[in-house]
Amino acid sequence: MKRERPPTKLLPEQVKGLRIAYRAGDFCRLEMRAAHEYVAMHFLTLQDEHLHLTLMGGWGDCTYEWWHTGGKGLAGAIKFAVGMADDPRYLVDKMKSCMGGDEFQPHETMDAMKERILSRRRDQEIDAETARDAWEEIERCDESECDVRDLLWDNTKAFGDDYGELWCMGPPRQLVYLCYAVYPVFTDLLKTLVQP
Repeated sequence: MKRERPPTKLLPEQVKGLRIAYRAGDFCRLEMRAAHEYVAMHFLTLQDEHLHLTLMGGWGDCTYEWWHTGGKGLAGAIKFAVGMADDPRYLVDKMKSCMGGDEFQPHETMDAMKERILSRRRDQEIDAETARDAWEEIERCDESECDVRDLLWDNTKAFGDDYGELWCMGPPRQLVYLCYAVYPVFTDLLKTLVQP
């Protein structure tokens, strides 16, 4: 399994066709191509402080609603939405429930497995051969399409009986990419809607 980390920033040449596709009252649709993928954002304010945000991409849609944005109307909601670009982790935490919550993170799990091998070897809980064999299996798995979970189950001698603690869960990678790399580009465009 090749390590592919989602980018956390889009380069200007990766952003194509960024535009406000539609705007009526307190609703606007922003869209663009980001690194060859179509993404869009629906931004809707209802009542005074209610923000309804939908982010869409080739992987699906994700929606979340905030009932108190701390500001009135479109300008207050945009200020709130732009502020979230400064803390993408907050946006990931809010939006991940619409994508099924956290998911298994194989690369982080392999890193935890290696740490466990080092720790158990340092504490002399396993011998050098067991540690080396388990380490090499992790390396082979990292370079191929193996299932990391099988690797955990098959090597309890190397990882110990509490190997379940090594499972790493985290937000879907597509959502991390969207919130860290794509969302800030959208918020730059949102700012233009309320500038004097």
